Amino acid sequence: MSPEPWVCLMYHDVTLEAVGVSGGPRHFSVNRRTFGDQLDRLSALGYRARSVAECLADPLPRQVAISFDDGDLGQFENGCSELVARGMTATFFITTDWVERPGYVTWHQLRQMKAAGMSIQSHSRSHPFLSELEAPALRAELEESRRRLDDELGQETDTLALPDGDRPRRALRGLIRSAGYRVVATSRWGVNRGRPGEAGLTWVRRCT
Repeated sequence: MSPEPWVCLMYHDVTLEAVGVSGGPRHFSVNRRTFGDQLDRLSALGYRARSVAECLADPLPRQVAISFDDGDLGQFENGCSELVARGMTATFFITTDWVERPGYVTWHQLRQMKAAGMSIQSHSRSHPFLSELEAPALRAELEESRRRLDDELGQETDTLALPDGDRPRRALRGLIRSAGYRVVATSRWGVNRGRPGEAGLTWVRRCT
């Protein structure tokens, strides 16, 4: 029997301030209280919020994956705290060149998040449009990000979230797998069943 389909939700920053509907960085943010309310609503509906890896490895009825992109500081200070308080987990896709910059997480904070049960995965090295890169630059983005996460966190990183949802050109997509990734998170809406697809990778659809 095929696993029950599941949805992956995509977030960016979690802030203490009210969030408007206009453009700019706050357009991709959610207020901490609102985020907590959303998690409580999922729980009330009988859904279990988990990381992408947990949803793929051990499919359960009524599960939903939670994911974050970029590595904004509010993800550690506000988002992670709300998840931990409810016994939930999530996947945090980190742009490794941004770690330790003002407004972004530190390696120490990422280690704390991992110790709390969060999955820390790759969002590339510097967040470029992957479709604009030639093979050497794409390989560097993928391999250097994965290597840094592995070295800093003592893990084997295997999941990549595409920056801005932008896939590399079809002829270069095999580089994702050759760089050591097995799962790719996109920005395409839809449900997931965890089946390997193009280039032998498992492609995860995410909803905002």
